[in-house]
Amino acid sequence: MRSNPTLEAFEAELKKYMAIETEVTMINGVNNIGALSLETMPLKNSLKAEAVSWKTQFAQNLHKQCSDDLKAFDNYIR
Repeated sequence: MRSNPTLEAFEAELKKYMAIETEVTMINGVNNIGALSLETMPLKNSLKAEAVSWKTQFAQNLHKQCSDDLKAFDNYIR
Protein backbone atom coordinates (compact mmCIF):
# COMPACT_ATOMS: atom_id res chain seq x y z
CA MET A 1 0.00 0.00 0.00
CA ARG A 2 1.13 3.53 -0.68
CA SER A 3 1.79 6.11 2.00
CA ASN A 4 -0.93 8.77 2.22
CA PRO A 5 -1.11 12.10 3.99
CA THR A 6 -2.85 12.00 7.33
CA LEU A 7 -6.39 13.12 7.98
CA GLU A 8 -4.91 16.11 9.80
CA ALA A 9 -3.07 17.15 6.63
CA PHE A 10 -6.30 17.00 4.63
CA GLU A 11 -8.11 18.98 7.32
CA ALA A 12 -5.36 21.61 7.33
CA GLU A 13 -5.60 21.96 3.54
CA LEU A 14 -9.38 22.37 3.67
CA LYS A 15 -9.02 24.94 6.46
CA LYS A 16 -6.57 26.86 4.27
CA TYR A 17 -9.14 27.06 1.48
CA MET A 18 -11.85 28.06 3.95
CA ALA A 19 -9.61 30.81 5.37
CA ILE A 20 -9.03 32.18 1.87
CA GLU A 21 -12.77 32.19 1.24
CA THR A 22 -13.39 33.98 4.56
CA GLU A 23 -10.70 36.54 3.82
CA VAL A 24 -12.22 37.28 0.42
CA THR A 25 -15.66 37.64 2.01
CA MET A 26 -14.30 40.34 4.32
CA ILE A 27 -13.13 42.55 1.42
CA ASN A 28 -15.22 45.70 1.07
CA GLY A 29 -17.54 45.73 -1.93
CA VAL A 30 -16.72 49.36 -2.69
CA ASN A 31 -13.49 51.22 -1.93
CA ASN A 32 -13.46 55.01 -2.04
CA ILE A 33 -10.13 56.71 -2.65
CA GLY A 34 -10.74 60.44 -2.68
CA ALA A 35 -13.05 61.16 -5.61
CA LEU A 36 -12.47 57.66 -7.02
CA SER A 37 -14.86 54.85 -6.15
CA LEU A 38 -13.75 51.31 -6.95
CA GLU A 39 -16.41 48.62 -7.03
CA THR A 40 -14.71 45.38 -6.08
CA MET A 41 -17.80 43.13 -5.91
CA PRO A 42 -17.20 41.46 -9.32
CA LEU A 43 -13.60 40.66 -8.39
CA LYS A 44 -14.62 39.62 -4.88
CA ASN A 45 -17.31 37.28 -6.25
CA SER A 46 -14.86 35.76 -8.74
CA LEU A 47 -12.25 35.16 -6.05
CA LYS A 48 -14.83 33.61 -3.73
CA ALA A 49 -16.08 31.34 -6.53
CA GLU A 50 -12.49 30.28 -7.22
CA ALA A 51 -11.94 29.42 -3.54
CA VAL A 52 -15.14 27.36 -3.53
CA SER A 53 -13.95 25.63 -6.70
CA TRP A 54 -10.62 24.78 -5.03
CA LYS A 55 -12.43 23.27 -2.04
CA THR A 56 -14.72 21.26 -4.30
CA GLN A 57 -11.85 19.95 -6.43
CA PHE A 58 -9.82 19.08 -3.34
CA ALA A 59 -12.78 17.20 -1.86
CA GLN A 60 -13.30 15.30 -5.13
CA ASN A 61 -9.62 14.36 -5.25
CA LEU A 62 -9.76 13.25 -1.61
CA HIS A 63 -12.86 11.17 -2.28
CA LYS A 64 -11.23 9.48 -5.29
CA GLN A 65 -8.03 8.75 -3.37
CA CYS A 66 -9.96 7.28 -0.44
CA SER A 67 -12.07 5.19 -2.81
CA ASP A 68 -8.94 3.87 -4.53
CA ASP A 69 -7.33 3.12 -1.17
CA LEU A 70 -10.43 1.28 0.01
CA LYS A 71 -10.48 -0.82 -3.17
CA ALA A 72 -6.79 -1.60 -2.75
CA PHE A 73 -7.36 -2.59 0.88
CA ASP A 74 -10.30 -4.77 -0.15
CA ASN A 75 -8.13 -6.50 -2.75
CA TYR A 76 -5.37 -6.97 -0.17
CA ILE A 77 -7.81 -8.55 2.29
CA ARG A 78 -9.15 -10.92 -0.37
